Amino acid sequence: MTRVLALITMSLVLVVISAILLFILYLCNIDYSYKIQESKYQDCDIETKVTERCYVKYFDGTYIEIEVEPGESFHVYECWADGQLLGEYISKEGKSYYITHGYITVQKTSGEELKQLVKSMNDNIEKLENERAVIRVIIPGVLILLFAGVVWVSWKLLRRHHVSK
Repeated sequence: MTRVLALITMSLVLVVISAILLFILYLCNIDYSYKIQESKYQDCDIETKVTERCYVKYFDGTYIEIEVEPGESFHVYECWADGQLLGEYISKEGKSYYITHGYITVQKTSGEELKQLVKSMNDNIEKLENERAVIRVIIPGVLILLFAGVVWVSWKLLRRHHVSK
């Protein structure tokens, strides 16, 4: 009878430990997802020059396509990990255009600081992804070991109980 109670107790403890570990896995996944999402863009204040001809669209009631020539300056306010930039382009006529991401990328500028910023963001994202992958392996691994241990102990207890009869 005490062995049966021990098995029931171990099973309940295993269920509680499993629930706690799964909750920890869930929290870690949410935390890392948030950190990765946060690392995908960064505010900055960098002046750079365009090295390739680009076309940007500006909306002032209708969409107007503006050609940006190589050598023209572009002020960057935000940079994305995929190299897309947000900022302000000032035309030769002195008119200011707010540029949304997708029109000008880091690869089309001479900004080494921007290129380093994108590289560091991507390195940080890769590091966070690797850490999350390790956690996704360790916690289920611990659960498998716990289940295997409980099954092994239960088998030993039942075997002793069966042999003692």
